[in-house]
Amino acid sequence: MSNEEFQLFSGGKLKQFSPTMGSTIRRCQVQAGFRYIHGLKKPPQRFLVVGSSAHKAAEHGWTAIGGGTKTSPAEIGDVAVAEYERVVGETNAVIDYEGTDPVKAHSEDKQMLGRVMPEFWSQLGSSVRVSTDIPPESVIDVTMPGGYTLKAILDVVAEDKDHKLTIHDLKTAKKKWPAGKEAEELQSIYYPYALSAATSKPVIGMSYLVAAANKITPSIEDRRVEIRPETQRKIPMITDAFVAGYEALHRAGGLGVPAWSKMVCSWCGFRKECRDAFGVEPPGGGGESE
Repeated sequence: MSNEEFQLFSGGKLKQFSPTMGSTIRRCQVQAGFRYIHGLKKPPQRFLVVGSSAHKAAEHGWTAIGGGTKTSPAEIGDVAVAEYERVVGETNAVIDYEGTDPVKAHSEDKQMLGRVMPEFWSQLGSSVRVSTDIPPESVIDVTMPGGYTLKAILDVVAEDKDHKLTIHDLKTAKKKWPAGKEAEELQSIYYPYALSAATSKPVIGMSYLVAAANKITPSIEDRRVEIRPETQRKIPMITDAFVAGYEALHRAGGLGVPAWSKMVCSWCGFRKECRDAFGVEPPGGGGESE
């Protein structure tokens, strides 16, 4: 039994749920079993390191705003690059560079962060009215009717003069998001629910601040999502279904069924584990990692 399994389950019951867990089991039962039952993490992918570096830079800037000071776009770019270098220095041996030469990848990634993050900060990041009561990267835990905890990690929360809240979630991408993608993100329903329950303040907005590298000019967008009261009322029921799925996986030993038997396999990076568990490769070799 892994440490993570011990922490997540008690007597076969799931103790904690997050939107990321929901997205994982919705995408692939096998990946969910490996990740949350057996505690097996895939190596960090190259672009996830870029994303975490961008988040660290944005957190630096939003923390300064919350404290009443300003940060320049150039400084945001410098912080992002410095964080990237720190993470690479600590974890380079296990990063999945997806077939790219690591030295070339480092150069490309740092150049991308150095041009995208200052642009992001200039266009969107610096204008966020950061709540003085809810620091950037706050972790919200809400006890659900089923007895488990809903966990949400909020990039930054804005608060207007009437104490109404808006959640902003930073997303980095290789290219511009397709139309409607923001509505597919589970954070769109869970984050407003968790924040409202934790603060008793109205949450009037949820937006994704999308910083896409593209090939030439960065694409910086504020993708707004409508908060539907009827959906918010259904969240305990929706979450119960996800939780029941994880508890069934736990009883089954965490393997579930091959991802490609009921859905198109995303070829998500758990290649060795899938081969070992089922003795077969996904048909056609699969597609790109997500």
